[in-house]
Amino acid sequence: MVHVSNFISETIRQIKLSEDQVAELHLPVFEAQKIIYPGKGFDEWWNLPQLVKQLKHTIKVFGHIQLDSVVIFVFDRSSAHEGFVEDTLNVNNMNMGHGGKQRKLHNKVVPPSNPEGAPSKEGTCGWVQKICFPDDHPNLALRGKVKGIKNILEECKSIWDKYTTTCMERGMKPVGKCSSCSKSQTQKDAEHCIIFPEAAGQADAASENDMTVAHLVMLPTSDDMWCCMQHVLSLQEDF
Repeated sequence: MVHVSNFISETIRQIKLSEDQVAELHLPVFEAQKIIYPGKGFDEWWNLPQLVKQLKHTIKVFGHIQLDSVVIFVFDRSSAHEGFVEDTLNVNNMNMGHGGKQRKLHNKVVPPSNPEGAPSKEGTCGWVQKICFPDDHPNLALRGKVKGIKNILEECKSIWDKYTTTCMERGMKPVGKCSSCSKSQTQKDAEHCIIFPEAAGQADAASENDMTVAHLVMLPTSDDMWCCMQHVLSLQEDF
């Protein structure tokens, strides 16, 4: 399989240096185009870090071609677009409970859509919610630990009360991640890692999650806001 990523200019088409510029400038990269060969035993699948690296090279090349121009980059749909900075408030990078192996995300500010999010400060917004327990927490086991999804929801009292009340009314227990949301994430993972390998004769590359592209079925994300803790938190304005 061959994967080609490129930026094409409306005015100059291919963004690449001339032979004379290559000989004069001695840059490590002389064009925007990037070709990889992803698959089992070959290059890794195209991802956000590779796209960022390519973009930086492209900017340098363009700067030598169009000295007095301003470039605007437009990206088509790519699974790499779902990448975020390391500390983004993303529920997929959080555990259900505190501690363990999870990223330390940045602190959050309770948005106007959740005015009762701060404990003992009901009716206010703008409260800074820490993503880690303080180092002087009365519970020694929690000191400095990264909070999980359940911890964050419990501190946002109005949301947590609504969720637990909804569960009680439905006769169900609060769950971290429901079966519907779990299936939806599996589908996303498969789409990100598999790009028609069967068509390229790379059947082994399609074994991620034990699925083949030809038989993938789109699984809808639950439209029930209160189906599970992860979905509830993911739908909050600041996540």
